[in-house]
Amino acid sequence: WEDDVVGLVQKKHGNKKVLVSFECETLKADKAAEEHISKYMPNLCGLDAVGKHGVTKISAC
Repeated sequence: WEDDVVGLVQKKHGNKKVLVSFECETLKADKAAEEHISKYMPNLCGLDAVGKHGVTKISAC
């Protein structure tokens, strides 16, 4: 994901520094996380993953 996004920003804005930030708004764990993962990312089921939901911002500096 990071390589793809950074590559797209660099194509559009040149070789500028790329800043990626994530602000977590909701953290899911246990049953809530498993339900979310099974629905949206089934290949990660059973790996004791947690779900973080929030805003990702990408900018060229």
